[in-house]
Amino acid sequence: MRKMSLKNAIALFMAIVMPLIFYFIVSSILNKQSSDFEIRTLPTFYEEPIRDFTLYSHVGDTINRDSLKGKIVISEFFFTTCPGICPVMIGQMLRVQDFLLNHPGLRQQYQILSITVDPTNDSISRLKEYATENKVDGSLWWMLTGDKEEIYDLARNHYYVTAMEDPSGESQDGFFIHSDRFILKDKKGFIRGYYRGTDSLEVTNLMDDILQLEIEYEKEMIRDRKVEVRVTEDN
Repeated sequence: MRKMSLKNAIALFMAIVMPLIFYFIVSSILNKQSSDFEIRTLPTFYEEPIRDFTLYSHVGDTINRDSLKGKIVISEFFFTTCPGICPVMIGQMLRVQDFLLNHPGLRQQYQILSITVDPTNDSISRLKEYATENKVDGSLWWMLTGDKEEIYDLARNHYYVTAMEDPSGESQDGFFIHSDRFILKDKKGFIRGYYRGTDSLEVTNLMDDILQLEIEYEKEMIRDRKVEVRVTEDN
């Protein structure tokens, strides 16, 4: 039997111990006892990842799928003059922003997107004003505008949520109808969760699921380390 090198022994030790360490880290972030935090795998909702797109952020950048490469993304649809659910949704998304900002290890891997369903009126300058009014951190949270047809297609056919005009103006949100869901997308572009953005409990569940994704990626990394150790030993 070939003797294991110190380097390989350390790598194997880390592969075994790291999942336990990470478990206690995420439990402490949620201020829960470790026994209360159930590790589970989030569902994948559709077979195809979200398609490419081109939109424009309130900080002046052109945003497409490559802009989000390697990021976990939380998205919502809204508009700045919304008199109904949008202010509540923005307030709940601020909770998510604060959660991520308070944990820098998470913050670097995430991006929040608020996509307007009223791009005619929600220009880049208007979104910038709205972001300032609502204390949006532009490094973590982008408010996006662009071509109306592209936005509506993205919402309906790729996020699978409602986004449409309401010429009658009879809906609670005035002249637009849009989903109240926050949508969690993984690093590969697949949707992993929907959460009612007007419900504080569901938004708490979203923050729980953020950590579930972190555990999922940590497990993948540990598995890759184990494979690397085996390959090194065989060589």
